[in-house]
Amino acid sequence: MFLGEKLKDIRILNGFSRSELASMLNVSEQAIWQYETGATLPNLNNINQLKQLFNVKAKYFYSQNRLTYDVDEATIAYRNGDREYRSKTVTEAMFLNFTSAMISDAERYVEAPPNNLKKWIATNLGTDRESGIEELAVEIRRQLGLEDNKDLLYVLEKNGAVILEKNLGKETDAYSTWIDTPFIVLSREKKSSVRRNFDLAHELGHLLMHYKLDINNLDKKSYQTVEQEANYFASCFLLPKEPFLADFQAIPKQTNPDAYIEMKEKWCVSIQTMEYRAYKLGQLTYEQNRYFFANLNRKGYRTKEPLDDQIKIIKPGKIKALFHFVFTNQLMTLEEMLQYWHVEIPFLSRLFCIETSFFESYLVNKQVSATYDFIKKAD
Repeated sequence: MFLGEKLKDIRILNGFSRSELASMLNVSEQAIWQYETGATLPNLNNINQLKQLFNVKAKYFYSQNRLTYDVDEATIAYRNGDREYRSKTVTEAMFLNFTSAMISDAERYVEAPPNNLKKWIATNLGTDRESGIEELAVEIRRQLGLEDNKDLLYVLEKNGAVILEKNLGKETDAYSTWIDTPFIVLSREKKSSVRRNFDLAHELGHLLMHYKLDINNLDKKSYQTVEQEANYFASCFLLPKEPFLADFQAIPKQTNPDAYIEMKEKWCVSIQTMEYRAYKLGQLTYEQNRYFFANLNRKGYRTKEPLDDQIKIIKPGKIKALFHFVFTNQLMTLEEMLQYWHVEIPFLSRLFCIETSFFESYLVNKQVSATYDFIKKAD
């Protein structure tokens, strides 16, 4: 029997409204609603269209629903009260429902890295919240054993975070939430490694300081406070006070953005973030801060800084390594995974932002292309 809820799930996963899907299938919006609610059934032609559109097998729509819907969309931070962002939140929650279920299925066969981040959730930052945030950032950096910011993504993955990439659009840098395991989703739109590092540290702050906070019900002022706290955590975490100040105080002209380039390469943090951290630590006056940003604008560094295209962007690797381990050791074959979820390789590729060639290399029953030596028959 056709399961309309599975059509609804995969439509939401792909970010389509009922109206948009109806246009693609050349049917009415009401017809899509009827398919999803079980009032009517799509015909064979519609099923074939859906298969091709979503890269699933026909059986996907007739098989057991394997999602557990563990994701609470209220804890995903998108701009409060914005209808467009509300729609995106629903889509991202469905994305996490799919990815977390498939990851959990693969992890049945392995011992995953320990979920250390859950042990470090902050329950009390004290009355002086700013000091509490700085203390937390220093302690978490110590617990992680992070020595080089370039290793941040790898270190977070080793300590239990699931980090994924996705096309989030130009307005969204990243987001995070807890599904027992901490998930961080990074935008593929980011142009630099230093921006990605800040996004990771920012989301780490959310995960530890705002554990399962109902973001959707925050008013504008409260939401801004939560974002400012995550930003402050990120700057304290990436630029610990004493070693950072030792480097900063050696800069000859602290209002010149170009004087920060060598430090940027060392700390893998943007020039803007380093200057602002120094300003917050009382190393620059208000006038010097303004002069610095005037220079920054004049040099065009607001949009692109020196070294942005030279410092290597680190990509998530844990989930790719998980699939590699499971398939290579034949704990589960790729074919078994595709059959279990009733999807095709392009579905996995798009969902996890992993190239199709990676998955294709694990196909056991590859079709052999034979070559035959034909010659032209003599007249």
